[in-house]
Amino acid sequence: MKKIVIIGAGTAGLATGIRLRTLGFDVEMVEKNGQAGGRMYRIEDRGFRFDVGPTIVMMPSVYEEVFAFSGADPKDYLRMRKLDPMYGIRYPDGTELRPSNDLTTFIAQLEDFGPDDTQGYLTYLSDVYARYIIARDGFIGRSFRKPTDFYNPATLRDAMRLRTLENAYSSISRFVKNEKLRQALSFQTLYIGISPFVGPSIYTIIPMIELLYGIWYLEGGMYAMTEAMERRFRELGGTIRLGTPVERILVEDDVEARRQLDREGGSRRRASSLAMDGRADRVDGPPPEKWSTLNYVF
Repeated sequence: MKKIVIIGAGTAGLATGIRLRTLGFDVEMVEKNGQAGGRMYRIEDRGFRFDVGPTIVMMPSVYEEVFAFSGADPKDYLRMRKLDPMYGIRYPDGTELRPSNDLTTFIAQLEDFGPDDTQGYLTYLSDVYARYIIARDGFIGRSFRKPTDFYNPATLRDAMRLRTLENAYSSISRFVKNEKLRQALSFQTLYIGISPFVGPSIYTIIPMIELLYGIWYLEGGMYAMTEAMERRFRELGGTIRLGTPVERILVEDDVEARRQLDREGGSRRRASSLAMDGRADRVDGPPPEKWSTLNYVF
């Protein structure tokens, strides 16, 4: 059985491990921290627990897919509740807007802003959904492994159709004129730390996803996703070594590096292939394109 080592037990590492074990590979995962999760981890102190990293769930099917791929029922691992209303926005004049996935409820709130802005809001949803399909099929769901995968006429044409050069606020302003609605549809760029006045208009996809697919609460907090993936990986027979930093990667034919390791001491493991969940430049060794038939050292 082919041995694959995954460096890093973050979200990507765990998802990769589950997939590889499902496909029949012998998988060992090493993580420098004392817990899995990477950026999706948890701080516990004096009986309190704090999630660090992601805070909300959108499009639950994306979270559930890795469990279904492994032959498990996602509902046995994750429990989600849809939030309705999704959130509340309070404006300086005391008025409120409470966006909801229930169109019957939400349309009544929109009509308070007048028929033109209500129609503009619905037109925005149609326009940005069409752009989302382009982004999903042309970018989000694809891997770009070499320059020509991206720099080709079809991909560049799709990039132009996404209108990425326009900022989020200006894009929204083409559909609605009321300042409150403009703010309600553009503040989501702040989720990733970008001002709507400078962030690319592609981020206006976020409020569309919220409205069409919902905002969900993951019972137990976001770290429950990490715990669920770690549990599934172990159930499939995968091995995780926590508190185990990788110091160096050695390619099989790198004789001098192996001699240096023998002089320095340290524990060595052999693998046929390697996957890196993290920054490869933080580990000494050859470039990723040479990561086959190698040893890793910790």
